Amino acid sequence: MISLKRIFRENVGTAGMLLFTACFYLLLFAADHADQTAAKGPVPAVNETERSVSQNLKKQEEVFKKNLESRPELLSVLSLVMLFVLSLGLALDFHFLSRKIKSLPLFPGGLPQCDVRWGLTEVFKVFVFLFFIEAVIIFTEILFSSFFKRKLAGRDLLLMVNSLFRDVAAAGLVIYWVKRRFKEPLSDIGLTAKNFLKNVAVGILSYLALLPVLLATIFIVAGIVKVFSYEPPPQTVVELYLKESQKSSLLFFTFFVTIAGPAIEEIFFRGFAYQAFRARFGVRFGIVITAGVFALLHWHLAAFLPIFVLGLSLSFLYEKTGSLVPCMTLHMVHNLIMVGMTLGFKGMSHA
Repeated sequence: MISLKRIFRENVGTAGMLLFTACFYLLLFAADHADQTAAKGPVPAVNETERSVSQNLKKQEEVFKKNLESRPELLSVLSLVMLFVLSLGLALDFHFLSRKIKSLPLFPGGLPQCDVRWGLTEVFKVFVFLFFIEAVIIFTEILFSSFFKRKLAGRDLLLMVNSLFRDVAAAGLVIYWVKRRFKEPLSDIGLTAKNFLKNVAVGILSYLALLPVLLATIFIVAGIVKVFSYEPPPQTVVELYLKESQKSSLLFFTFFVTIAGPAIEEIFFRGFAYQAFRARFGVRFGIVITAGVFALLHWHLAAFLPIFVLGLSLSFLYEKTGSLVPCMTLHMVHNLIMVGMTLGFKGMSHA
C-alpha cells in the first residue's frame, strides 16, 4: 500500500503541494463562510442558490413537457430512435455474451497488456499535483482580482478554462513521466494509432452495448431518489449549459466536454491509474477501484452509480483492447449524447 510518510520524506515537493492545497482550500472555505455569515447572518439550512436552481429547473421541465406533448410527431420519432438503439444494444449484448460463453475473445486483435514501472505512489502524486494546479489557478485569479480591483468576467467560462488547464497539466505530467522518467513508449498507456479505425468502431459498438445497462442503472437511481424524496441538483456541466447563452462559450464548453475532457481523463484514469491499480490488486479489483475513483471525482451523489458503471465499462474495454482509442471514443460519444440531450432540453424548455 501507499506509505504517505515515506512519500513525504522522499519527496518534499509532493508534501509542499499537498500542504499548500489543503491550507488554501481551508482558508477559501473559511472566507466564504465568513462572507455568508456577514451578509445573511447564520448560514441557512438549505442553500438558497441550490433552491433557486431547483425551482428554475422544475419550471423548465414543465415547459419542456408541454412543448414535447404539443409536437407528437417529434415524440414519436424520438421514441422510435430510442427503441431502435436499445434493440441494437441488446443484440450486441447477446453477441458479446455468446462469444464469452464460447470462450472467444470479445475484441479480436487487441494489444497485449504489459507490466508497468509506475505504481500507487505515482498515481497519488498525480492526484496531489492535479488539486495543487487547481488551487494555484484559483489563487492566481483571486490575486489578480484583488490587485486590479476588478472581477474576472465570465465566471462559468472561466471555470471551464481552469478545468482545461488543470487537466492538461496532469495529463502532461503523466506523459512526461512515462516518456522521460520511466523510459517507456506511449503505447504502454494505450496511446497508439495501431488498428485506429477498428478501435474507433469498437468504441462505438461498445457504447451501444452499454446503453441498455446504463439506462437501467439510471432508472434504478431515479427510483431510489424518489423513494427517499431527494431532489438532486443538476450536474455542474449541465447547469452551465442551461445558464449560458453565448455561442462562443457553448462551443468551448462542448469542445471541453466532448473532446478534450474525455481524452485527458482516459490518459490518466485508464492509461495510467488503472494499470497501477491492476498491478497491485489484479484485474477485477483494479477495474472496480478505478471506476470508483472516476465516479467519486465527478462530485455528484445521484450520478455516482451511472458514472461508476461507465467507468467499469471503460476500464474493461481498455483491459480487453490495450488501447485508449476505443475508451476515448466511447467516452466522447457518451458525453456528446449527454450534451445533445441537454441542448435539446434547453431548446424546448422555453415558453
